[in-house]
Amino acid sequence: MTWKLPPLPVAPASVQQPKKFTGKNPSYLNSSGIASLVQHKLFQSRMPSDQEIQQWFANPKNGIGTLGGWHNIIWLDFDTKRFQSIAECDRRIESWIIAHHLEDTFIERTHSDGWRIGVRVRTVPSFTNFSLEPAAGRHIGEALGKGRFTVLAPTIGKSGNPYRSINRAYPIEVESLEAIGIYPCSELPSQGGLKVPLLPKSNASLVVNPRLPKKELRATKLSGQTLSKSQGNLSYR
Repeated sequence: MTWKLPPLPVAPASVQQPKKFTGKNPSYLNSSGIASLVQHKLFQSRMPSDQEIQQWFANPKNGIGTLGGWHNIIWLDFDTKRFQSIAECDRRIESWIIAHHLEDTFIERTHSDGWRIGVRVRTVPSFTNFSLEPAAGRHIGEALGKGRFTVLAPTIGKSGNPYRSINRAYPIEVESLEAIGIYPCSELPSQGGLKVPLLPKSNASLVVNPRLPKKELRATKLSGQTLSKSQGNLSYR
């Protein structure tokens, strides 16, 4: 693949230093198992060198991620804890994917069964926290743009489960996040254990757009797809 995205390492979450090595931030274990942080801001404007990549990925326990903003790519992070259940999260996101013709873009599932979806935008958003509801709806995810790090498959998350690829494709281009139903939200993420209002339940399990040719309709839910045999440690160079 020649996606020209900076591959950055992710060290496993640390029991000894849980705040420093979260399993979600740019970091790596060297060949001796010693953890170090990566100054990822350096790679907002340049690719890692071959020497840096060799150093970062010498330990097979390290995962992989990249930065938002390159080529105007935004990584949409949907968190299951913002929904009443994983099943409800799946229904809402699958319906949204179909409604906005996003089946062919980059789609992954996180280690906690959330969703990670990549799109390229012509108009860069001015917000990070987002809703699927217009007029300042409830916060259900984050739009990870310039300088923001995102973990990708096949990284093993803190839960012990891997991030999983659903559709390994170059992010498709859209006019803006609002054009695909992603809007600024009215509230900040919950902190200190405070509860965030939940979205109302949807009666539809999956909305199929009747304009799509039959051959393009999914036979199974997106969340039920199996992993591709071609998965492995990716290079985004």
